Amino acid sequence: MKKLLAVLVVMAIAVGAVVPVLVQADTASACEYYEGRTPGYWKNKGADSWASPYTHNMDFDEAFGLAGNPTGDLTLMKALTTGGGKQIAFNRHAVAALLNASSPDVDYYWGVGTVKNIVKWAYAGYHSWEYYKNKLEEQNEMGVPGD
Repeated sequence: MKKLLAVLVVMAIAVGAVVPVLVQADTASACEYYEGRTPGYWKNKGADSWASPYTHNMDFDEAFGLAGNPTGDLTLMKALTTGGGKQIAFNRHAVAALLNASSPDVDYYWGVGTVKNIVKWAYAGYHSWEYYKNKLEEQNEMGVPGD
């Protein structure tokens, strides 16, 4: 049985703080019918293929509702085109996840609100960049029939 990610946002009380946790579930085919497109797909598509209100030049922090401008002048397109690992790879997959979730042409596993929360949790340091990047990457690589 394939171990697939089922999103359940659980608020766990740990050391006096509320900590969001992504829970994995063993289900026979929880995600078989979901779709996703990679960061490379979105990087190579024109701005008209991105769902409103998202644009190539939109500020990353604004798009995800991050307080304090933690990424500086990073735009959504810059996040997609910057190579590297850890936080940089996470940012690429976060943008792809946001575009997947907002696209009417993609039956993405998570909604826009959940994707934004995952990004906020990552920037709050609840888990490693790699942990969250892997969760997003798994869904972003599901493919879309006809692509």
